[in-house]
Amino acid sequence: MVPLFALGAWALYGRRRRFYAEHLVFAFYIFAFMMLWMGISTLALTQPVLFGLRHGWSDGVIEMTASAVITLPFVIYLFAAARRTYAESRWRTAFKTLLLSGWAVAVLTAYRFVLFFTSFYAT
Repeated sequence: MVPLFALGAWALYGRRRRFYAEHLVFAFYIFAFMMLWMGISTLALTQPVLFGLRHGWSDGVIEMTASAVITLPFVIYLFAAARRTYAESRWRTAFKTLLLSGWAVAVLTAYRFVLFFTSFYAT
């Protein structure tokens, strides 16, 4: 997943004349934050989700709230990291952050697809 995300960063910021390895380091930092944040947010959301389930909140509300709590800090961190790493304007960085976020979702979906069929045919 990390090399594919770095490939997307390289495609967006290829005119900066940076080596692919520099984009790969950027991708490692992004995914390290994502893994750390997912662990912290999972622990932090356990009690509120259980509270909501006990008090009859709809599954859709719980899922949307949890998704926002998990996704929003990732996008904010991606924006801040891209702004600091590639030193572009805020608007250009915001646009490229949205593209990189979409690319991250596409890479994650492809990874899950490959993982599903690998485990399906291995068993």
